[in-house]
Amino acid sequence: MLSRRLGQLFLLTLLLVACGGTPEPPPAVPDAAPAPEMGREVDSVPAPVAVEEVVPAGEPAASVASGSGEQTVLLLPFRVECDAEGQRQLCFIAAIGDAGNFQPYAGEISGFDYAWGYTYALTTSGDTDALQLVAITEQTAEPGGIPIELTLTGGESRIVKTADGRYEFYGEKSFTCGETAACQRLGPLLEDPEAINFKFLTPPDPADPFLLLSWASASPVVQAEQVPQLAGKTWRLESQTLGPGEQQLIQDVATITADFALDDDLSGGIMSGSAGCNAYRATLNITGNTVNIDPFEIGDAQCDTPAQVMEQELAFLEALILAESFVVNGDRLQIGYNLGQGALSFVATP
Repeated sequence: MLSRRLGQLFLLTLLLVACGGTPEPPPAVPDAAPAPEMGREVDSVPAPVAVEEVVPAGEPAASVASGSGEQTVLLLPFRVECDAEGQRQLCFIAAIGDAGNFQPYAGEISGFDYAWGYTYALTTSGDTDALQLVAITEQTAEPGGIPIELTLTGGESRIVKTADGRYEFYGEKSFTCGETAACQRLGPLLEDPEAINFKFLTPPDPADPFLLLSWASASPVVQAEQVPQLAGKTWRLESQTLGPGEQQLIQDVATITADFALDDDLSGGIMSGSAGCNAYRATLNITGNTVNIDPFEIGDAQCDTPAQVMEQELAFLEALILAESFVVNGDRLQIGYNLGQGALSFVATP
């Protein structure tokens, strides 16, 4: 059925768009890359996929017929920010015509009211710069609980605060901060015309807001404010969030710590401390509040006590490999990892 095909395309597209790419639907979803194996040295995460060019209104893709006859349009359940004629706006992810190549589409569809969280199959008429809705042939709500990554630009009231802990982008879709520290330090950045990489969790009801998991930005404003607060104190890991609703307290098992020695230009430095059993040392690369932890050194001791100390150490080190962003708020530090689904929560020791 078409709904099954759209569902498969949606899941694949989430993975590719999250890395910055725009997919072409294959006959089958490829196997996911295996999780990195923990060892004495760990390679960094692969680079993102390149973004394809936006199809602007009035310039149909090569695979799209420019005649005025009826044609099928498939839409994915989210929109992405794009640059159309020098203006930032939200674009559909659309496959127009028989070829079925999904690309950002900057045009509008007359007579059609789009709702986030649904895949659509439409019958339209007109040219690609003036599509008109003939009929909605299928509309399917996508399941909630799926992480999605969207890059949005601050400034010009593109992202606004509508209530405490609630924001809206482009007047179209809302998100909430939930019970995490995800929105801390976000407010001032919304006035800065810099790209912000948001990671959301989709809601069970498409009409509800996204849940913000984490955000990251390369803005110099963020870097100047956040990075210096890392140094000069020892951070003790208080809890580790493994996924939505899965939080593991740390202090009952073993003490895990982090100290930061930063370069003069705040672009990186060294992170070191105790992983619970073994001492570790890692190289940091920092841009804004985004962080990458390069292959690190760690001891090879095997501790028997306290119970589960080695399992906890492994979970901590694997999280560092996948670290993406950090937020400092007074004596609290949170490092986000694994597409925003996990978090390492530290408290500064006296």
